[in-house]
Amino acid sequence: MFALEKLKNISKTLLKPVIKNSRFFTVTYIVGLITVIFVLDHGKRHISVFELLFEVYLLCVVINLLPRRLGNTIKAMIYFLAYSLGITDMFVYLLLGAPFGPDFLRIVLQTNSSEASEAISSYLTWQSLLSPILLFFAVLIIHVASYFYKKRIVLPQNIKRTVLWCFPPLLLFSMLIGSRNEWYIINNLLLTRSGNDMEKKGILPHDGGLYLPVYRFIYSVRAMNIEARQIDTLKENAKKVKVGKCAYTVPDIVFIIGESYNRSHSSLYGYPLKTTPRQEALAKSGNLIWFTDVISPDNFTSQVFRVAFSLYANGCKGEWTDYPLFTQLFKQSGYNVTFITNQFIVNPGNDIHDMLGGQFINDPYLNDCQFSRRNKKKHKSDLDLIADYDSLKRFETRHNLTIFHFIGQHAAYDIRYPAEFRRFTAKDYKRNELKDEDIENLAHYDNSIYYNDFVVTEIVKLFAGRDAIVIYMPDHGEIVYDYGAKFGHAMAVKSKEEIIPQFDIPFWIWVSPMFKERHNDIYERIKKVRNMPFMTDNIDQMLIYLGGISTEYYRPTDNPLDNSYNVKRKRMIKDSIDYDVITGKKTRSQTKK
Repeated sequence: MFALEKLKNISKTLLKPVIKNSRFFTVTYIVGLITVIFVLDHGKRHISVFELLFEVYLLCVVINLLPRRLGNTIKAMIYFLAYSLGITDMFVYLLLGAPFGPDFLRIVLQTNSSEASEAISSYLTWQSLLSPILLFFAVLIIHVASYFYKKRIVLPQNIKRTVLWCFPPLLLFSMLIGSRNEWYIINNLLLTRSGNDMEKKGILPHDGGLYLPVYRFIYSVRAMNIEARQIDTLKENAKKVKVGKCAYTVPDIVFIIGESYNRSHSSLYGYPLKTTPRQEALAKSGNLIWFTDVISPDNFTSQVFRVAFSLYANGCKGEWTDYPLFTQLFKQSGYNVTFITNQFIVNPGNDIHDMLGGQFINDPYLNDCQFSRRNKKKHKSDLDLIADYDSLKRFETRHNLTIFHFIGQHAAYDIRYPAEFRRFTAKDYKRNELKDEDIENLAHYDNSIYYNDFVVTEIVKLFAGRDAIVIYMPDHGEIVYDYGAKFGHAMAVKSKEEIIPQFDIPFWIWVSPMFKERHNDIYERIKKVRNMPFMTDNIDQMLIYLGGISTEYYRPTDNPLDNSYNVKRKRMIKDSIDYDVITGKKTRSQTKK
C-alpha cells in the first residue's frame, strides 16, 4: 500500500508541470502532431509521436520553474513559432513535396515582391487551402476561444486515475526515445561546421530526426550561415588562382543557360507539338548537334550554378569552394567575359538577393574576378537580353566568352512569352485526367518553350559570321504534368517519374560555318559524342578545353570532347542518388564494376 501511495505521489509530481500549463501542453502537442502526421514520413512517424511528448513536457518543466511573467512571454513566443512555422512547413510540403529547408529559405530571401506575387498566384489554389493547413487554423480558433471560456473543465475520476497511472511509464518511454533525438539535434544542428559535415552526416531538412518545423528552420539557417562562410573561402581561394598559357582555341564562345526546361516538351527531342521548329531547322543544316543523354546534377538553380561554374564536380575531393570558377580562368587568360543575365542582377540595396544562385555571382570581389562586363537590369522578356548584348558589344576583343542567362520557363509560365507567341491552346491536348486550368497551364509552358526557341536562334544569328561556338544548357528541368496534375520542382526526389522530368535536359552545341572549317576535328568529335552520357557539373571542363586554357584543374576524363573522356562515370544527382540506377539505365552491379 505504501509503495502504491509513493508511486501515486511521484506521478502527481511528474504531472504538476503539465497541469499548471495544461493549455500550453495541449495546444503545442497538437500543433506539433499535425506536422508529424501529415508531413513527409521517413518511417519514424510512430516514434516522433513520443519524442514530441517528451519535448513538450520538458518545455512545461522549464516554464514551470520560471517567474510567471517570463514564462507567459516564452509561451507566447513558442505559440507564434509553432503556428507560423507549422503552417509554412505544411504549405511548402504540399507545394514542393518536401518540408521547409534551405532551398526554400533561399528562394524566399532571394525573391522580390514581383516574383513572390507570381509564385503565389501560380501555386495558391483552393486545393492547397483546403488541406491539412486548415487544421492549424481550427486549433488556433479553439485555442483563442479557450481564453474566453471561463468555466473550469473537470475530468471524470476514472480518466484522472488512468492518466495518473499511465503517465509515468508513458513519459519514461518517451524520454528514452526523445533523449536520443536531443543528442542527434545537438550534434547535427549545433556542432556541424561545414557543408561537407552535413553531407557526411546525412543531414537533411526532412530527416527523421528533424521532425519538427522549428528544427528544420534552425537547420536551414545554419546551412545558410555555413554557405556564407563558403563564399569567404571561395574569395580567399580566388586570390591564389593561376593560369598557364592559353591557346585561345575558339575566339568566340557563347554559353546560354536556360531555366526549368523539361526536355520531353522539346520537339527536337520528339515532342509531338512543334515547340522547337527553328532548332530543328538548324539541326537539319548540320550546324546544331543535339545531345541525347545529358542530365543536370540538381533541380535547383543555386546548386547547379555552384558545380557548373566551379571546377569542382560531384565526386571531387573537398568542397566546391576549394576550386576556382571557370569564368575567372577565362578572364585571367585574356578573354573578355560578358555575363548577361535575366535573374542575377547586382543590387547593392538588397544584398540578401544573392542568397540563391547569384550569391557568388554578385559578390563584388568575385564579380570583378569573373566578369569584364555585365548588364544592369532584368527584363520581362529574354529577347531583351540581346539589346543588352548589343550595348556591350563595343567592348569585345579578339577573344570573347559571352554568357546569356535566361529566366526561361520559370513559373509562372503564362508570363514567359509575348502574346504573339501563343501558338498552343487547350484544344491541342487530349489529357482527360487534367482539369481545364491545368491544361491551360500546360499550354502556357509549351508556348514559353516555343518562344525560347525563337530567342536562342536569334542569339545564334549574332555569331553566324564569326569563328564561334554556342552551347545551350538549361540549369535543370521541371515537372510539367508528366504524371498527374503536378508541376514545378520537388525538393525530395525518390522515383524515376520524379527524376526524369527534372533532371533530363536538352543540350546542344551550334557551330558557325567558319568554326566547322577551322576546327573540323572538334566538330567531328562533337558529332561522335552526342549520344554519350554527360552531367553538366562538368560543363566547365568542356568550356576551358574550347578556350585552350592550361590549368591544373582540367580533367580530360570529365570532358566529352576529349578522347580520354570516361563514359562510365557515376552520375550522382543531388550528391547521393545514382541517376543511371534509379532510372534503369544501369543496374547496381554495373555501377560497381
